[in-house]
Amino acid sequence: MVVIYVRDDGLIDFSHYTSDKVVSPRIGRTYGEKNKLLIVILLFNFCIFSCSKSPIRHPIIKANNNVTRFSMTDGKTGKRYSGIFDEDKNVLLYGEGIIPPFIGGFSYLQKNYSANIAIDCTGKTYTEFELPEVYESFYGYGIYSTYDNKNDYSYVIDKNGNIINRNGIVTMFGDFAIINKNGKMTYFNIIKNSYLPNNNYYDDCYNFFNGYAKVAMKDEQSTTYGLSKSYGLIDTEGNLLIPCEYSYLEYRKQGYATASKTCKDPVWEKKAEFGLLDLNNNWILEQKYNYIVPITDSVVALWMIEHNSDYWILHNIKTKESLKLNINYSLVNNINIFSTNSEFDYLVYFDTSNEKYGFINSKGKIILNALCEKIEPFPDNGYWQVLINDKWMLFKEGEGILDPEEYLDFKSVK
Repeated sequence: MVVIYVRDDGLIDFSHYTSDKVVSPRIGRTYGEKNKLLIVILLFNFCIFSCSKSPIRHPIIKANNNVTRFSMTDGKTGKRYSGIFDEDKNVLLYGEGIIPPFIGGFSYLQKNYSANIAIDCTGKTYTEFELPEVYESFYGYGIYSTYDNKNDYSYVIDKNGNIINRNGIVTMFGDFAIINKNGKMTYFNIIKNSYLPNNNYYDDCYNFFNGYAKVAMKDEQSTTYGLSKSYGLIDTEGNLLIPCEYSYLEYRKQGYATASKTCKDPVWEKKAEFGLLDLNNNWILEQKYNYIVPITDSVVALWMIEHNSDYWILHNIKTKESLKLNINYSLVNNINIFSTNSEFDYLVYFDTSNEKYGFINSKGKIILNALCEKIEPFPDNGYWQVLINDKWMLFKEGEGILDPEEYLDFKSVK
């Protein structure tokens, strides 16, 4: 039996989700009624086993935070394969393609844009689907945006391939969905099945990270960048902590936001007009740097450009101590994206002398030499997916570089 709920406002009803469980999605459609509808659909599906028939059920999926993604390179074809393993290093799923981070217990195995398989954190596979355009793509909690290439139409399905109402969902990340209502954006808490207590509408909303999210309001036209926006920061209650008055704002998880009131793009404009804000909208560091990357609650990396050359300084905002990094070490990669820190006391650096990546901590100590052609963001349980000499490996601090083929147990998937 599948129970389908519809909220008064027509949104998907996530009321049966909890923070430690992922339940098969209860999907609603908008039928125009103001009152909440409860539709009960009885589905009798049977599968034939060797001696009996059993109904196909959709069990509760307990979100396993110990599941880790990994990648390997096929020695014959050079193709990338990916999978997931549990805390005992048992591989639960393995196949050609890439697996994005799990959201609400669900992800997908992406072979290419037209061939994707919905999966959950137990390794179970579901429907196949096609990805829509990137800006319209989202997934999580057993819900996927997909695309009909023949009819040039994007829509939303559940994990079993059933078409459901999009209900204004723009994207989902963590416990929150971003909703488009009449051209404005706002947030919906999936776990609590409600809008934020101090709900407001913005011209643009961004994903929550560590309890905070960037929001934007449109302002004057700009001949260089088109329609301009001013940015601010909210918490999970919807409180506007930093008002929408900054040309650039980025929250980096350490209780500080990198901001500028005059510069929109630090890489292309290269203006020393960036400072550091706390969550009370107070300047911790003045707007006189080319960029700032917070690493810990006390250490930040300062980008300095002088006389047509640039370098990075590790600066302790509490003790005022500073350390200049090797001139070849950059926290801007080869496609002009700044390094972002995670829950660790280190981040990715790019060595311009060999054009490869490694890890460096807040004291300037090299955690991993620049050996990698690529490092995937969003590690799982301390494991990073790294590409070394065209071969996908794992890296974990304290264990070093790990070959998944030797490190993991593949018996259950062979």
